[in-house]
Amino acid sequence: MTVDPLIHQLFDPTFVSHNRLAMANPHVRQSLPSTLSLNGTWDFLLVDDPGSAPAGWQTLDPATLGFGTIEVPGVWTRQGTGDLPHYTNVQMPWDEHPPNVPVHNPTGLYRTTFPADPASRTVLTIGAAEAVAAVWCNGTYIGMGKDSRLESSFDLTFALVEGTNQLAILVPRWAESTWIEDQDHWFHGGIHRPVSVHTTPDIWLDDVVVDANFNPEDAVGSYSVRAVIGTRSALREGYSVRLSGFGSIGATAQVPADPRSSASVPRVAYSYPGR
Repeated sequence: MTVDPLIHQLFDPTFVSHNRLAMANPHVRQSLPSTLSLNGTWDFLLVDDPGSAPAGWQTLDPATLGFGTIEVPGVWTRQGTGDLPHYTNVQMPWDEHPPNVPVHNPTGLYRTTFPADPASRTVLTIGAAEAVAAVWCNGTYIGMGKDSRLESSFDLTFALVEGTNQLAILVPRWAESTWIEDQDHWFHGGIHRPVSVHTTPDIWLDDVVVDANFNPEDAVGSYSVRAVIGTRSALREGYSVRLSGFGSIGATAQVPADPRSSASVPRVAYSYPGR
């Protein structure tokens, strides 16, 4: 079974992710000109459980393994696979005790390809998958993420090859996290939100958080901006973050050289108050 080392992590309530990047403001990523959508027709095979995945499914020709096709984003429970949606109110859709999941656990195996330059930092973002997404790139295990309604992003750079790259995603329908997502709920399975890859320069704007406030006594508003800088090496002097907005709102702040930043500590946050 090709995913044996992962099986205990896929259904372990103390293990919620592996190599998953910190969540960030999606508008920052969506504004990047280097974003490539992977939405569309993927190769797909539905198996009985994660351990039933064929050996080498992450890289072998899908046609030789009996793969069909599926549209991404879109749940497999609405695309003629024979595994149907399941509605429950307060009861669970199986006869188990927390945090156990059924032995029969329909699992989707997804395959697609994308072009990439190994010299560029390349990040995969899965908008959401029910219930778990485990990722391989060119046969190299990348990581996994739970949260069936939140995105998971992974740095693929270390596994890239020049030209065409193979992407494989394993999605079990049930996980221990299903226990806390249940109530008045239609259960589905699959990658149900957009998937994309994007590249960044060696130093990039990774996240922006704006907190606004209003004082009714003097009718003055204020804001605080938190900018997170990503870097593949130590930050040097000479970089700045510029904030612009409506009317006279605007500021430019220098990003100080920071020895804490490095390839192993890729996110450094700076806060700028304003009014």
